[in-house]
Amino acid sequence: MVVSAEGSGGDQNWTDGSIGIPLQIRRWWQRFFGPSETTLVSPVLDVIMAGGAAIVLFIVFFYFIPETSIPGWGIALWYASFIINYPHFMASYQLMYGDAGTGFFDFKNHRKFALKLWWAGIIVPALLVIYFFFALSSGNVVQMGFLAQAMFFFLGWHYIKQIYGCVIVLSAAKKIY
Repeated sequence: MVVSAEGSGGDQNWTDGSIGIPLQIRRWWQRFFGPSETTLVSPVLDVIMAGGAAIVLFIVFFYFIPETSIPGWGIALWYASFIINYPHFMASYQLMYGDAGTGFFDFKNHRKFALKLWWAGIIVPALLVIYFFFALSSGNVVQMGFLAQAMFFFLGWHYIKQIYGCVIVLSAAKKIY
């Protein structure tokens, strides 16, 4: 069913008849939020998920959230980080350790990759756990501080590499080389 706008200058399609959304709004929505050949999800959602949301949230929290409410927001965001990060960590652990027999012990076909898996998946975590218990047992706050600084450094490094990967994937989808 097509409804025409009488008295507005002629026959103009206002809706497609399904749920009464004006065609202009549907076209606008499709343009910005609909999938296309050059996007992963949609133009707007690609930008939001590739870091745009973080910029907007930073601006909102920096300029519009009063300092007196920061402790409450901090607690809420601390809990939200578990909801967001745990599925990410579990998927990563499943990829790395899920079928450990094929990757960790495949020295014959993929020696370099197997050594990287051993280094990143066994040796470095073991060294970090040993250092953590050493710092904890010594009671030295400075040594525990080194662990916190290392965490911030490596987490930041990880996020920078993730952002780089997202930019490469989004650029390839748009055929920008």
